[in-house]
Amino acid sequence: MFNITSPYVYLGIHKITGQFYIGVRYSNQRKNLSPEDDLGKVYYTTSKIVKPIFNEFNWTILAQFISKEDALEFEEFLISEHWKNPLLLNKNKGGKRFHRPDVYVRKPKNQVKKGRSKAMKDHWANEEFRQKQIAKRKQTHSSIQFRENHSKVMKAVSQQSKNICRVCRLSDRKEMTVQNFFRYL
Repeated sequence: MFNITSPYVYLGIHKITGQFYIGVRYSNQRKNLSPEDDLGKVYYTTSKIVKPIFNEFNWTILAQFISKEDALEFEEFLISEHWKNPLLLNKNKGGKRFHRPDVYVRKPKNQVKKGRSKAMKDHWANEEFRQKQIAKRKQTHSSIQFRENHSKVMKAVSQQSKNICRVCRLSDRKEMTVQNFFRYL
């Protein structure tokens, strides 16, 4: 028997064009929401095509599942069944082994990416933004509670690193982790 907050597969059919979108949702479990309380109230799909026009669709919950894997598998099956249909709005065959469609062309690696990192560099170049961020950090990182929590975390990390398998290089008798050992070969 499945839980009331189980993963689900849903279908949206555009009211005018008849185009349709198939999706899966399992994060509703973390939020303790049933599919009926989630779809269209909290969750409005991740599709960049469908999300802006979400209200132009009739939404149906097709099935609920015990596990996330079963829901992903069913979504992939449904999309694969309708892949050649020109009314299908899905651009990727989702599911357990998410993969791109056959017509997907990867951009060349030498193409310069523009995005968040460029925007952040521009922000940090602004002196007013920089001073504001430094002031926030001083305020949060100087509190006693932060220092105590940071100390506990660092002790835990130190303890974990002691449990990591270590080796010794014979050339200079330097001790290191296995990963670092292979880096210096």
